[in-house]
Amino acid sequence: MTTQPAERTTCLALTNSDDEVARRVCAEFLEMPGMRLSLPQAARLFALQPARCGRILEALVSSRELWTDGTTFGLAGGIRDGL
Repeated sequence: MTTQPAERTTCLALTNSDDEVARRVCAEFLEMPGMRLSLPQAARLFALQPARCGRILEALVSSRELWTDGTTFGLAGGIRDGL
């Protein structure tokens, strides 16, 4: 029997100057759990410079809020690869 992870409704806070932006980015992924974005797509969507967006996405991956396959980013525990 497979158990589903508990539904998350909040994001962990990060401890750097990008906290507010990271919470907004995480909230967008929570709003659309199946969303997968490349770094250029995320930078455009969140109106961020690519370097800053990459830093924020990687921090969210490190905190296990998001996952990446090296090309796209998605909500950890969310829908992956259409499953």
